[in-house]
Amino acid sequence: MNESMLDDLDHRIISALQIDPRIPWSSLVPVLGVDAVTLGRRWRKMTEEGVVWTTGLPVNLHQRIGAILIVKCNPRHVTGVVSAFSRMPQAMTIDIGMGNLELVVTVVERSEERLAGFLFDVARTTRHVRSVQTHLLTNPWKHGEQWRLGALTPEEVKSIPPAKTARKRAAKSISPELENAVYQALGPDARTPATRVAELGGVSVQRAQDAIDVMRNRGQIQLRTDLDRAFSGWPVHLWYFMDVPPAMLEKVGTAVSTMQEVRFVSSVAGSYNLIFSAWMRRLAQAHTFERLLDQKFQNVAVGRRSIILKTPKHLGHLFDDNGRCTDTFVPMPTSKIADLAP
Repeated sequence: MNESMLDDLDHRIISALQIDPRIPWSSLVPVLGVDAVTLGRRWRKMTEEGVVWTTGLPVNLHQRIGAILIVKCNPRHVTGVVSAFSRMPQAMTIDIGMGNLELVVTVVERSEERLAGFLFDVARTTRHVRSVQTHLLTNPWKHGEQWRLGALTPEEVKSIPPAKTARKRAAKSISPELENAVYQALGPDARTPATRVAELGGVSVQRAQDAIDVMRNRGQIQLRTDLDRAFSGWPVHLWYFMDVPPAMLEKVGTAVSTMQEVRFVSSVAGSYNLIFSAWMRRLAQAHTFERLLDQKFQNVAVGRRSIILKTPKHLGHLFDDNGRCTDTFVPMPTSKIADLAP
């Protein structure tokens, strides 16, 4: 599959599922003007090709202790280092940058103590790793799930029904075993049917559906839809590391978060104090983008930039050499599944 094989309908389907990854196809028929069978077939083809994927993020993921690591290793051993980090639940996302093939790794843990243990006992001792530069996330202004492909009109966006709320008779108390079943089923695929949750949790389908709805309503699980940037119209990915005067940090972070190119931005504690990730339509756009930053925010310097060649892991999903999402998924440590894993 190449970019030209994704047509307008495909982009509209993806845009709709960015709003609600579990929306029934029947609910999208009046919005997209296409029958449910066709919508399901289109989505299935894209997921089978690894072009799009959905994820169920664990409890309060963004409230956990997170960091952005710059991992340097011998370029000859980058494949082995990536393979090692890919197996680590703490390494949510791995990007490989140009130049010396440094890795930009997004990590998350349940506590500062656990994060310190991971950094000193695991990351820094991984074979062939030369150095690990750590930037602790302090105040995120924008996350990737807020980025939109934008293939729907404002009217179409408004016409998409809100995510399903839990029924009044739904039990508000959910056992740890059933919570784990929801995480296990929806982690690698947010559209997994409630029947699978019921099988894993040993409950009725209605009880499983109630658990999904209650957990979503409470914010215990967050669902998102992503796509290969090569098919998004924004194929160039860069990480920016900036040194911002402390008095300007809130203003700059807030302003950067409103830029269309930016997918993630956070203040950090480390060698820099602001880090953000951006997608662009072409590499030359980076010069225009940086010139705009310079004009808008004086005394703000781009201390480092990393042009990303490939992303072998994203939010637990592993990707093949062609950049396509595979069926392999590594649960994150914030999920209760990780507590039960051998």
